[in-house]
Order: sequence, then C-alpha cells, then structure tokens
Amino acid sequence: MTSGTCGKNLTWTLDDNGTLTISGTGDMDNYTLYDYMTTWYDKCNLIKNIVIEEWVTSIGNWSFSDCQLLCSVDIPDSVTSIGRSAFRRCTLLTNIKLPDGITSISRRLFSGCTSLINIKIPNNVTSIGRMAFSYCTSLTTITIPEDVTSIDELPFGGCKSLKEIYYKRGTKIDLHKLTAGNKAELIPYDEFPPAEENLVVYSNTKYDRPENFAPNYSRNWSNVDDKTVAIRKAAELAAMNIVMNIERNLGFVPVDVSSQNLGYDIKSTSHDGKISRLIEVKGRNIDAESVTVSRNEIIAALNNPDDFILAIVKLNADKNETIYLKRPFEQVPDKAALSINFSIQKLVEASKIIPR
Repeated sequence: MTSGTCGKNLTWTLDDNGTLTISGTGDMDNYTLYDYMTTWYDKCNLIKNIVIEEWVTSIGNWSFSDCQLLCSVDIPDSVTSIGRSAFRRCTLLTNIKLPDGITSISRRLFSGCTSLINIKIPNNVTSIGRMAFSYCTSLTTITIPEDVTSIDELPFGGCKSLKEIYYKRGTKIDLHKLTAGNKAELIPYDEFPPAEENLVVYSNTKYDRPENFAPNYSRNWSNVDDKTVAIRKAAELAAMNIVMNIERNLGFVPVDVSSQNLGYDIKSTSHDGKISRLIEVKGRNIDAESVTVSRNEIIAALNNPDDFILAIVKLNADKNETIYLKRPFEQVPDKAALSINFSIQKLVEASKIIPR
C-alpha cells in the first residue's frame, strides 16, 4: 500500500487491489496540462477503482487522466465541482454516476473515454464545456438537462456511435453544437426525461381519472372474487392512463391497442414516425412483489427487442412509481406455459445495464 497528500486536508492511499481512496475534507489540488503529475501519477497504471470519501468537495483538474485500467469511480454528493480533463482517456471506464450538486461539465472531462456507454448529466448542470465527451466512441444516447444554457464547441465531437441527443423542447441553446462532429438525431422532450437506460423510473406520476385507483388493501390478489376482479380492472385502467400521459409528455403519440391481442397494450409513435415503442402495461399495488406476463407478451418482447417496453406501474394514491424496462425477458417460455410469474425486483436488477 502506498499513500500521499492531494490537497490541503486530503490524503490518498492505493492498496494492492488497485483501489485508490481519497480521504479528508475540502478540495483536491488542481494540475495543469504540463504539470498534472499527481502524487499517484507514476502508479496510475495500477489504479482500477477510485473511492472518494464523503466531505471531499472537489476533484482537481487532470486528477485521474490516463488511468487506463480504471473501471469504477465512487463520487459522493459532497463533491460540487469536477475539474477539466479529470477523467480524460480513462479508456476502460464504462459507467460513472455524477453527483447532483455539480453545475458544470468541464472541458474534456471525459474526452477519449472510449468505453463509456452510459452517463446521466445531473439536472443542476447549466453548462457543458468544450469537447467534454469528445471521442466517447461507445456512447449511444445522451440527455441534455433543461437548465443547460451554455454549450461550448464540439461537446460530442467524434462520438461515432451516438445516435440520439435529447434536449428540452423550447431550449435557447445552440442545437447545432450538439451534433457537430457526430451523426446523432436531435429529439425534443417535454416534462419527463427520455429513456437512457434499460431501466427508467418515473416517480409521482398521476392519473386523470380518480376512480381508477387500486386501494391499499389490494396487496393480496390470490383470491379471485368479484372484488378482486374490480380492483384489478381499476389498477389496469389507472396504469394505462399513467403510461399514456408519460408518453404524451415525452412527445410521443400513444394509441391503446390492448384489445387487439398483439402482446402489448400501447403503440407509441414519434411525431415524425421514425420511432415506435411497443408498451405492455402492468398495474400493481405499491407493495406488490411479482408481475404475471403472458406467453404472447414475452414472444412480442423477444421479437421486438429494440422497441418493446414492459411498464410496471406501482400504484399508491397520486404518488405512483412507473418503471420502464427494456429487454425484460431472455427466452421463450415452455409451450405448456400460458403465463409466467416474475419477481419485480429480479426484473429490475437484470435490466440496469443495456446489453451490448
């Protein structure tokens, strides 16, 4: 194990497993292009994981640049600023969660992170610096938060796999800068952010018709009687209503096709007709642990892996939670099985990362 200092009140340790831990309080030191020799720089080829402990408030310029074996980074919410080029050319970094408190994405922050496939820009971010994500060649989708008012040159230049950039409808930013140096399609959104991952959660979604509410005592649905059937019907109607509203707020045109036995309940199409989302809706009480899916629905999902969405709406008065899952199933069920019970938790756990 080796150690040193990296700020007035900060220390670092690098253990034999390749985990670099930053401890203490306050800001990290900053470095420049010609002097970014952090005290661990000669060991950066050993760093596989970075753990930044609570009370650290910033990550300095060029801090972890060229850590080419770096796979994971744990950044606490106490960090409110990340310096330029801090993760430049970390070529094995695939995912990173940025703290909600940062307000800017500094220039070249992730430039050359060729394995980065997924990143969420926090909602409080107001500016994106020059070439912040340039040459992130595995990045496929990005959402620009609605508070962003300043974008510098070529933020996604050289992102050859980037297909979709979502931006807030009515934004005043220069949209041409978003697509400079890539071939991504610009797609506007309204109230809700679009799906960036295979797992997306919409909280506090409301339905328009108050009679469509599954009461709290509906947790046990094992006894099929008239009351249970009525509760299930109410839950289905409420869930359909919620998902239709979400799709409209995302800028899609949803159509109820549940009576056609297609294996999904809603066909939701973009206004230009280029995107079709096939959504199977399941309404459940907030405490429900499982969901039943028919063989027909599973086959529809497997036949349309890029378009199918399983929407699980967990009902709880007006504080509902809607979970969108893409690629929820792995194989066709046995021919004798008309339906299968799935654990909601297991479905969610298996859907957090997009299959490549």
